[in-house]
Amino acid sequence: MPDIEELAVGAVKNALAYCPRLKSDILANDKTPITDGHIDLYEGVSRKVSGLLGRVPVQVKGRTHAGKKTYAKSALTFSVDLSVLAYFRDNQGGVYFYVAVDPDARQHKVFYANMIPFKLDRLLKGLRPGQKSASIHLRELPTEAEKVERIIDLAWRARKQDVNQGANPLAIRDGVGLTIYSADGVDLSRPTTLSLDETDFAVVMHTTDGLNLHVDIDLQITPQSYVAQVRDIETSCGGVTYPQVTVRQLDETSLEILLGPLIRFVIRETTREMNLTVALSSASSLVEQLDAMDFFIAAHRGSPIRIDDREYTPSSMPAPPDNELTERRELVRRMKEVADALGIDPSVIDASTIDDQQAFTITRLHDAIVNGAEVRADDGGAGRFDLPFGRANTVLMVLPGESENMWRFINVFDIANRGLFKLYGTSENGELVEVEGTAYEGLEEDELAVTANLQLQTIVEAYAALDSRDRALGLVTPKVLQLLLAADNPVAIQSEQLLRAAEELNDWLIAESPETDSVHLINRWQMRSRRGLQDDDDRSAIRGERRRALRSNASNADEIDVCCAILLGDPEDIAHSIDALAPEKRADVESWPIWHLYRPLGSTADPAHEPLEA
Repeated sequence: MPDIEELAVGAVKNALAYCPRLKSDILANDKTPITDGHIDLYEGVSRKVSGLLGRVPVQVKGRTHAGKKTYAKSALTFSVDLSVLAYFRDNQGGVYFYVAVDPDARQHKVFYANMIPFKLDRLLKGLRPGQKSASIHLRELPTEAEKVERIIDLAWRARKQDVNQGANPLAIRDGVGLTIYSADGVDLSRPTTLSLDETDFAVVMHTTDGLNLHVDIDLQITPQSYVAQVRDIETSCGGVTYPQVTVRQLDETSLEILLGPLIRFVIRETTREMNLTVALSSASSLVEQLDAMDFFIAAHRGSPIRIDDREYTPSSMPAPPDNELTERRELVRRMKEVADALGIDPSVIDASTIDDQQAFTITRLHDAIVNGAEVRADDGGAGRFDLPFGRANTVLMVLPGESENMWRFINVFDIANRGLFKLYGTSENGELVEVEGTAYEGLEEDELAVTANLQLQTIVEAYAALDSRDRALGLVTPKVLQLLLAADNPVAIQSEQLLRAAEELNDWLIAESPETDSVHLINRWQMRSRRGLQDDDDRSAIRGERRRALRSNASNADEIDVCCAILLGDPEDIAHSIDALAPEKRADVESWPIWHLYRPLGSTADPAHEPLEA
């Protein structure tokens, strides 16, 4: 009767004999528990002792298989005793050979499984209680010597995997290097997923401290070209030009190009075919929507798309713009003209949040706002009129027209219109009296945060134009604080512009005031802190102002002390100053913008003097 184990070992040794870097020492019917021998792996083909890299333990299992079915397979599964799997897991791994033998036909086929410790650990942890064996996946042993050597090389490199001491995958972070060892190689020309459940590989993490640690992890490898990248590539069509594009490779021959948030097209270099789409549902500004529609319509009419110095004409034109698209373009055009007439920064208007009723009202007032035409209304009267643009708001003034029931709409923040309306307040006697001021006095910080037509670039000019300088300075001090509170508001639509307006107004206040007030200096310093611009000179000046205030015994000295402590950013110092405040004074300080820079002791947030991100 043929000796199947002898034939199996002979088949394995015969396959390994063709590999110049390998030398096997495997015995048939070996009495050694679990392993049947080992394979020596050499650095070079000369197989010198000095070039011996190491030994890989192996087990060979032979089974009789008659017929052709098994010999046509490239892979199969085989049930292995748990004690064998645990041994390889806990003792540096190895290679498991399974040999199908047909003694009558005198044929055989060698299959193998790389017994990678981390892979075996996953398998064993997933078994049911009481299970005594588990199936492993085996692959056909290649006939090419180089491929066989890579299989043994991987097993040798994975020998240092310790399931009890392997590096935690969570330790992988920026600055950490990875080396991947794989018997099959890794295709880095396209996105690749490496999972130990499906393939054999080992990952070594190289830390910044010089340690090399094996890590049990699956990988998703994405080549740089498949990651969206912003490129300075000028793209134009029909008079609409985008100075930058976002490019991402989709496959070997296709590129995806995004123009802003709305336009996407795919170029296939092999056929020069172009697929162009426009989506108007995503959040975007009025300008972005109008440009996207003009680009799309021009492409449909046959205008070439120029990308840098190359022209592309879609082989199949985009679907013709339907009535909905052309009507939408006209609606967006009219809304943009209204926004332009009100001096609104297009970036602060999210067109996707403008509902149908708002769009109807905006376009109905188009001629009144853009061309100064009068609007007929049989009810209502003169006064403030709010015109929402989605989440943003605009504040207008309605004035009587030249005839009855006719009305004009003006931008209340345009300083050229200041003489067209009056401001009223209540006197000490409770009477309604005209007061001097600007249109900004009509808005609190929550309204400043969401109003789009504030004309903040002329806010200093608006206050400087008031007849009474004392009155102007008195109004500016609280307005600076309101602008800062508005800039800090999470719903603010133009935080940067509000902060810049507060800076300019505060600088004007300091320049115009006969004496520099501590409050104005603190406001200047807290604005620099918000921008991350606080330097040593600022900190020295803050300490000096703090000492001066405490020596002065002024009524607001305690509040100034707390504000300066917050600006200097020492948590213990801040807590000490706050504890010294009377309850009513603490309530005041907590309502001021500078309180937003305070980070309580023990907080994990940024230090108090770091810029605030609203």
